[in-house]
Amino acid sequence: MHVKALPTVLSAANTISALPSTSLPRAEDARDVNPFLSKNYFANAYYAGELNQTVAAFLAKNDSLNAARTRTVQGTGTFVWITSVAGLSNTQSTIDAARAERQRTRKQQIVELVLYDLPDRDCSGGQSGGDFSSANDGLNLYKTFVDPYAAALKAARDLTFAVILEPAATEFAKVVHLAQNLTLGGAGAQIRGFSTDVSNFNPYIADPRANYTQYSNAYDELHYAEVLAPHLANNSLPAHFIIDQGRSGLQNTRTTWGEWCIVEAGFGIPPTADTNSTLVDSIVWAKPGGESNGACGPDVDGGSAPGAGLWWEAYVEELVRNADPPLAASYTAL
Repeated sequence: MHVKALPTVLSAANTISALPSTSLPRAEDARDVNPFLSKNYFANAYYAGELNQTVAAFLAKNDSLNAARTRTVQGTGTFVWITSVAGLSNTQSTIDAARAERQRTRKQQIVELVLYDLPDRDCSGGQSGGDFSSANDGLNLYKTFVDPYAAALKAARDLTFAVILEPAATEFAKVVHLAQNLTLGGAGAQIRGFSTDVSNFNPYIADPRANYTQYSNAYDELHYAEVLAPHLANNSLPAHFIIDQGRSGLQNTRTTWGEWCIVEAGFGIPPTADTNSTLVDSIVWAKPGGESNGACGPDVDGGSAPGAGLWWEAYVEELVRNADPPLAASYTAL
């Protein structure tokens, strides 16, 4: 079993942890191996099932092309978000499904997961408050959430995992202390690098760059990684990245960089390890397109966004229509 922990780096980046993996070689050796190479990005059935209504909606509009493009999304690898104690069982069901897919296809799978239930997550409210509060023994209760999650991954020695830890949950300002955090995972614990743009809309390569980025040398995600890399290396942290482009296909639709919740968007570059950068392990789709950021942002087709994590059909149809590069068409149902 190979576990690569990938804490999230956003405009304000986040603190990190590492999951134990006794079967891996030493961290300094393992960090040099891109875990996405020669792997199939596991496409989870739950998200594919959500998209069935999108296929049906396009067909009802006699739009067979976008229905076929949606079928392509159904077969695209996305991250499975484990966001609550109630959802912990999804960890094992995802593992079981990935094993079945490997058996069916004879291809090695990389299973992508997000762990997201830190105490006081999203300031204990906002759009996506979690299960635990630090005022109510949240740290100890959080351990009861993390332990079975980590145990399930540790037992799956036949699979490779990419894990994003607690995106947008904590501050990254005290970067000098992160190396100390890494040492607390125990022998064999390791971290691969950082994820950026999770649940956001920034392009991998801006073309053209947005006017509101004129004072930043990190004006797109590739430049952001290149700017961050030497600072991470100077603090003995691994300078490897995965970059979420799940909703970054339609560029320059915002009037300010601060617009983040729901903006006009399209599916972006499909998941790939062909990034033309030694820093970037993979382009990924971390945020499943169609699952809302929260009840905010502009209306789409006359309807407002539902609460965080809820399905927004009008928005995913927009993502399909606005995809850049355009999605391939799959006319055979999964």
